[in-house]
Order: sequence, then C-alpha cells, then structure tokens
Amino acid sequence: MSDQEPKELFRHATRIFMRLREDPDCKDAQDARDAFIARGDAERKAYDGVLKAWKATGVKQPDKAAVTGKTTSSMVVIAALILTGYMAYSPLRTILLADFRSELTTSSRTLASGDRVDLDASSALQDNTGGAARDVELLAGSAFFAVEAGEVPFTVSVGDVDVRVVGTAFETTLFADSVSVTVQEGLVDVVRGETRWELAAGDRLTINDSQAAVLEDVDGEAVASWRMDRLAMDDMTLQQVAEILDRRLPGRVIVVGDRLSNATVTGSLDLSNPGRALRALAAPYGGQVVTVTSLLAVLYPR
Repeated sequence: MSDQEPKELFRHATRIFMRLREDPDCKDAQDARDAFIARGDAERKAYDGVLKAWKATGVKQPDKAAVTGKTTSSMVVIAALILTGYMAYSPLRTILLADFRSELTTSSRTLASGDRVDLDASSALQDNTGGAARDVELLAGSAFFAVEAGEVPFTVSVGDVDVRVVGTAFETTLFADSVSVTVQEGLVDVVRGETRWELAAGDRLTINDSQAAVLEDVDGEAVASWRMDRLAMDDMTLQQVAEILDRRLPGRVIVVGDRLSNATVTGSLDLSNPGRALRALAAPYGGQVVTVTSLLAVLYPR
C-alpha cells in the first residue's frame, strides 16, 4: 500500500501521463508509467483517474504549433486534468487528524506540553503531547519548533521519518516527495527505518521517496525564514520553492517538466506577495507562469 496521499499520487500520475501524451514513444516515460502502476492498487487507481479525467475533458492531443496568447494547448489540457481530477482530491487525513492548522499565513501555537511551534502557511499538526508524552505529527507543510530541554525526548513524526530532540530549535518540512529537517541550534536525531543521522546547527537533511538522503550545510538565516515573510533559498529545488509559494495562494501551483522542477535555486524571495514571487522565481530559469482562473497557476518552460 502506498504511503502517499491520493492527491500526490494523482500529481505523479498526471506528470507521467503528460510525458506520454507529448512523446508516446518515450521509453523512459513508458517505463515510469509501468513502474508506477506496478507499485499497488492506489497507484493504479490514480493513473486510471487521470485517464478518466482526460476523457472527460474531451480534449484531443494538442497541436504543438497551436498557441493562443500565452497559453498553449498543452497548458489547457493540464488545467483540465488538474481541475477535473487532482483538485477533487481532499487531504482527508489531514482534516480529520489535525489539532492545529494554518490558513494562507503563518501562525504560532502552544502545544499541550507547553512547547511552542510556528506553522508555515497551509500547514497542519497533530498534537500528541501532554502528560508524559511529547510526540507530534506534521501532517502538511512546515513547522519550526523551539523545544525546551526535559526528561522526555520531543519527537516529530513526518511520514515514516522520526525527528527526536531533547532541547533545540529546528524546522521540519513535508514536501510532495521528500522530508527536510534543518537545525538552527542544538542536536537532532533523524531516524528512518534502521538508518539514523545526527544533525547539528547549520545542517539540513533531505530524504526523498526513493530513500536517498542528502546532508548539506546551510546558512542559519535559511532556517524557517518564512517566519519573517521571506524565503532564504539555499540550494533548494524550484519545485520545493513552488510548493512553499503554493501554500500561500488560494489555488494550486503546478510545475511542468523535470528541467524546471529540479533546477537549483539560491537567493531570497519576498513572500508577502506570493503571486509576484512565483513570477520572479520562474523568469531566471526560462519559465513562464500561466494563471488558469484563481484555482491554478502553471509554471512551464518557455
């Protein structure tokens, strides 16, 4: 059974499907589709949902030469797929389990244990602290914890990753295909299965769905910089930055193509105007943003 939520499975299936629509003979895309479907029932249902969404739109294979204004036929197709399928999925588990949820802005909360947590926009947390317990689960988005030292370790669960501390300050982020832990001060243990990492101040560990892990040094100002309404980007991927901006917009942000998604981004963004920030993010990497109603912004290669 897949650990991914339905909306993320649909996002993955949509990307594979669009690669095949653009190039049906692409062996890599065919292999990606077959491997995705073979993972389990949830993946098969997600891909079947994409096929049904495609049929429901009644849109034929787009003419690559056809362009109307800034929106290509491919963008219209993607918009139709997303709006008829991906947008219909609700993160039900988050809604049911969250004790704390933020909307389109950051918020600060006090846990039952008395510890404080800052939530990024559109983030959610389950509070299992209180009594002898000091456990929380990050269900969506990002959270910054400033944990007081105590006899009982403080644990943050993010998917199948556990972050364990005694007294420290750190940020944990749940991206679509990875988990990131960045330490501001103190020591942090990160555990996944039988593997354990010990992080110190200035360390950032990113673990993706393929089990790969990357440990990097980052500037201290990059830790939860969203608390100051800005984003200090220290070798982040463009996809990760887009997801952070997505949390601040009423609709969804979709990045098309691996070239853009995997581009490495360093610098600073003003988060007070996320729409403008998204356009500023796209331009240096040969990207363009098309807004399809208030519900969807698509970042795609020019």
